[in-house]
Amino acid sequence: MDHITVLPHDNEILRPTAHVYDAVKQLLLVYDNKEEAAARAETAYKMVHNNLIWTKQINPQWVKLFDEITAGTAAPQAIANQDLTLPVIKGEML
Repeated sequence: MDHITVLPHDNEILRPTAHVYDAVKQLLLVYDNKEEAAARAETAYKMVHNNLIWTKQINPQWVKLFDEITAGTAAPQAIANQDLTLPVIKGEML
């Protein structure tokens, strides 16, 4: 990461920033080469439209990710006969 910033009151976490000059360079390249840019855009659209089907490629990846995250965990169990009138923490009522 060559472009980072630390924002005040943001827990001093390093945040990536945009590469403005690189973005401008790419925009000028597209502007100066409209035909090539249009051809690339059409090729990219066809690839995404024809090959990336949500139910076949995207959804299974999300399901796998959530399965990996939740592996070995169990749902919290309810406490039987819990008296909900008692304070949870001293001075706090439900």
